[in-house]
Amino acid sequence: MAIPVRVEAPVGGNDDKNMSFEAGKLAGLANGAVMAGLGDTRVLVTATAANHVREGIDFFPLTVDI
Repeated sequence: MAIPVRVEAPVGGNDDKNMSFEAGKLAGLANGAVMAGLGDTRVLVTATAANHVREGIDFFPLTVDI
């Protein structure tokens, strides 16, 4: 797993809301993963990729898990 990194900064001049980005803690099997947050709200964004292009695919498959 990657080295954990966290970046945080106040948003819009309002000191009680901070935007944060964290990487390297979750989703270690994904090629990339970031936990983004604003105040008490968090969202985990992950991305994966294959090493080779699959023949016969003429579209970009997208999966959204809710």
